[in-house]
Amino acid sequence: MEHMDYIEYTYLTGLLSMLQALLAGVAMGIYYDCFRLLRRWFTFSAFSVAVQDILFWCSAAVGLFFVCLRWNAGFIRVYFVIFALLGWLAYFMTAGRLVFVILDGVKKITRRIFDKFQKSFIKISEEIYQKIR
Repeated sequence: MEHMDYIEYTYLTGLLSMLQALLAGVAMGIYYDCFRLLRRWFTFSAFSVAVQDILFWCSAAVGLFFVCLRWNAGFIRVYFVIFALLGWLAYFMTAGRLVFVILDGVKKITRRIFDKFQKSFIKISEEIYQKIR
């Protein structure tokens, strides 16, 4: 009989696996925020948003599958998926909200700077046009 390498599954490895699942969920939340950021700054149709959501969930599921296989010695464990979703939800309800408060502030400041730059550019362009004319 061949010798097979395996990881002995103990309470400690189970706990570490749960923590890794939570971190994978946080990573999924950060990844989802990329989609939310695009939606916040640009206008998309309902169909486009649905396609983005499908793209997110499919790619996140594939990523979570590979992470699950990596950290559980090739086994897919249901609790890993549950803890990953809990990590995503925890991020979404806490840091995800904070990130968007900060990003909305940055957006407002950036918009004000752009508007001032745009007004100055238009004013200078009009003055140059008047002098050329």
